[in-house]
Amino acid sequence: MANDLEDFESLLEPDFDAKQFGNDLLKATNNNDTTILDLNTPLKKLNYDLHEIDSRIDQLINNNPLEIIELIYKNEHVNSTIVDELKPSLEYLDMSYDRLKVEVLDPYERARKVQLALSKVYQTSFLLRGALLYIHLSQKINTACQTAQLNSSTAINLASLHYQLQVTLRENENLKSLQKIKQLDQNIVSPNKRELITFLSLQMSKECLNSIKIKSNQEVISQLAYSLFLLSSQEFESTINKIILSNVTTSSQILSKTLNSIRMFPEAFKEVVQKGCSIYILETILRNLKTDNITKSTKPFLANKSHHSHLLSEYTSMRNIKTGSGTPRDLFWNKVSSAFKKDFEISVNRGGPVGKSLLKNKDFIIDTIEQNMKKSFGSSDYQSYLDMMLNSVCINSK
Repeated sequence: MANDLEDFESLLEPDFDAKQFGNDLLKATNNNDTTILDLNTPLKKLNYDLHEIDSRIDQLINNNPLEIIELIYKNEHVNSTIVDELKPSLEYLDMSYDRLKVEVLDPYERARKVQLALSKVYQTSFLLRGALLYIHLSQKINTACQTAQLNSSTAINLASLHYQLQVTLRENENLKSLQKIKQLDQNIVSPNKRELITFLSLQMSKECLNSIKIKSNQEVISQLAYSLFLLSSQEFESTINKIILSNVTTSSQILSKTLNSIRMFPEAFKEVVQKGCSIYILETILRNLKTDNITKSTKPFLANKSHHSHLLSEYTSMRNIKTGSGTPRDLFWNKVSSAFKKDFEISVNRGGPVGKSLLKNKDFIIDTIEQNMKKSFGSSDYQSYLDMMLNSVCINSK
C-alpha cells in the first residue's frame, strides 16, 4: 500500500506549491522559441494524472478492503479516546479561562481604559493650568510695561516674571504648540524680553562705569547681574566682558600717556590699580550670587555640564569654553599688562630720550608696580597679577 502512489509523492509534500507546480508544468510543455502558449498539453497531462490517481485509489480499495476498514475503525477509536480523555481537561481549561477573563482580564481592561482617560484628563488639566499661568504672567508683563517707566527696579521685577515664564515652558513644553501662547510670545513676551535684556545690559554697564559707582551700588549691580543672567546667560557674559574691556581700554590709555613722562607713572598706576580693585569688587559680587535655585532652562549651553554654585563660576565656565580665560581679574590684568608691554617695548626700542628715560627708570617703575599691587586686593591674592605687570617691563632694548 505504501508504494501505490509513489509516482505522485511530490504532490503530497507539506511545502507543495500549486502555483509553482503549474508554472513548472507550463515550462516543461512549452517551447521557449514560440510566442504561442500551449495550454492543452499540460491540461491533458493533468487529466491523465487525475485519472491515474482515481484508478490507483480504486485498485487500492479493491485489493486491500480489510486493511482499509481496519485503519478507518482504528482512527475513529483513537479520535474517540482522545476526545473522551481530553474533554474534561479542556472543559476545565475553558472554565478556568472564563474565570480568569471575568475576574482579571476584564477588570484590567476596564482599569486600563479608565487610566488612559484619567491620563488624558490630567494632561489636559496640566496644559490648561500652564496656559493660564503663562497668560497671567504675560498680562502682568504687559501691564507693567504700559503703566511703569522702565528703571532698574521695574526691570528687575520684569526679569523675575520672564524667568517664571521660562520655568513654565520648561515644565510644560506642549504650551508652545498652543496658538494663544504663540500670539502672546510674538506680541508681548519676546519683544519685551529683548528690550529688557538691552536695558539691563546698559544699566549694569552704567553702574560699573567707575570705581565710586561700583563700590556704592553693589546691591543694585548684584540685582541687575542676577536678572540679566536669568534672561540671557550669553548677554550676561557679554556685558561682564564689556565692563572689563572698557576698564582695560581706559587703563591702557592712562599707562600709555606716562611713557613720555615717567614721573607721572605712580599716580597713573594707582588709578589703574583702583580699576583693578573695581573688577575685584565686581568679581566678589558675582561670587556672592548663588545659582542653586536656577533651573537649567535658563542655561541651555550648560545642559550637559555640571551645575555651578554662583555667577562667578558660571561666567568663568563660559569664558573657559570659548577662550580658556578665567576670572574677570585674569582678563583685566592680562589685557592691561599685554597692552602696556607692547607700548613699553615700542618706546624703548624706538630709542631717543623717551627710551633712555624708561631704561634709566626701570627700577623705579618696578618698585612702583610692586608697592601698589600689594594694596590692590587687601590680601595675598595678587602675586600672579603682579608677575604679569612686572613681565610687561622686563624687556631688553635693541
